[in-house]
This record gives sequence, structure tokens and C-alpha cells, in this order.
Amino acid sequence: MKRCVLSGLLVVFFAAAAVLAQGQQSGTLGGRLSSTDSVALPGATVTVSSDALLGERTTVTDINGVYSFPGLPPGSYAVTSATTCARR
Repeated sequence: MKRCVLSGLLVVFFAAAAVLAQGQQSGTLGGRLSSTDSVALPGATVTVSSDALLGERTTVTDINGVYSFPGLPPGSYAVTSATTCARR
């Protein structure tokens, strides 16, 4: 009898955990920075800001010019970037 009750409680617990987990909404914003001739821009600083974010987040593009901001709350975002060009 105790086993049946324990099994039933575990099923209810895990079902409730799945329902509660669906209350969290977030998204990912990402892209690729490149020059006008489609050359990747690695090491560029990318910043997103939003009222939903209560501030801003910053990241740096990878060797392919790709950036990503995971776990953003729903809202409208402004994306800005800055690069430093080295003279040769």
C-alpha cells in the first residue's frame, strides 16, 4: 500500500514540475556580423538593450563573426555593435 501511495505522489510531483517549468518564457537573439564584402568580423562587441531586460548585455563575436544572447525575456530589443579596425 505504501508503495502505491509513494508511486502516486512521485507521478503527481513530476507532472507538476513539468507544468511549472512551462511558465518560464525566454528566447535567443543571435546573428553574424560581416563587412560589406561579406568578410566575418571576429572580436566585435555586440550589445542588446531593452526595457524588458532592465539594462543591457554584451558579448563578443567569435572567429566567424557569430554572436548569441540566450535566455532573453520577451520584449523589443535594440542591437548595437562596435568594431576596432587595425591598420596595416
